[in-house]
Amino acid sequence: MFPYERHEKILSILSQNDFVSVLDLRKELACSMATLQRDLTHLETEKRIFRTHGGVTAVDNPLVNNRRALYKMRQKMRLAEKKAIGRAAQRLIEAGDIVFITHGTTTSEIAAQLAKNIPLTVVTDGLDIVARLQDHPKARVILTGGQVNYDMHYVASVADEQFLRSLNYTKVFMGAGGLSVENGVSFYEMPYAEYFKMIVRPEHHLIVAVDHTKVGRNALARFVDMSRVNTVVTDKKTDRSFITTCRKQGVNVVVAET
Repeated sequence: MFPYERHEKILSILSQNDFVSVLDLRKELACSMATLQRDLTHLETEKRIFRTHGGVTAVDNPLVNNRRALYKMRQKMRLAEKKAIGRAAQRLIEAGDIVFITHGTTTSEIAAQLAKNIPLTVVTDGLDIVARLQDHPKARVILTGGQVNYDMHYVASVADEQFLRSLNYTKVFMGAGGLSVENGVSFYEMPYAEYFKMIVRPEHHLIVAVDHTKVGRNALARFVDMSRVNTVVTDKKTDRSFITTCRKQGVNVVVAET
């Protein structure tokens, strides 16, 4: 397929969908990720598409100027997998735990699946996670201080880093833009990686919750190597070779059933 043919096919797919993930586009076009990224860069330069977290939309889509709507759309994508991951991940939380749950459409499902009467403390930068826990009478919720980003439903910066470092949480649950054996955990934007470096310390048990579309891919900003990850919670569509390799390297992998 010639480049111009792929470009037209991408635009045709976007004309029928508000938002399409990069991985779904790659499957539709049956091309390499490098080729697809070149095509998307060309179309973005031509101002014919808009790229956002993990996907693409057309520039004439009214959602382009409404990032809150884009976030809500991401909440609905692969919802069954995210709910299953949430159910599996919350089982790693015990009564009395002090945990950090980072913002995200997958991690918010962890909070949603928590038993309502479990006593625990949750530190978070996610507005959705705070909302999910409002009916949990025995949950003490601490929201990190800083500037609120309503579009992406999180606190975008830490106002008091010293306060954050004084909190004795032992487990960190986070999502990711990409998770691969070669490059570990990565995020769509560099500020996320820098922000989370303040949150995750060597003594913390790091639990990464991602659906199968994030596995084997690398997002822009590298965060930590796979050797730093203690547990991965993912869905049953995740490639078995990835799971096997992780377990051989001492990473616990929990496969959630939908």
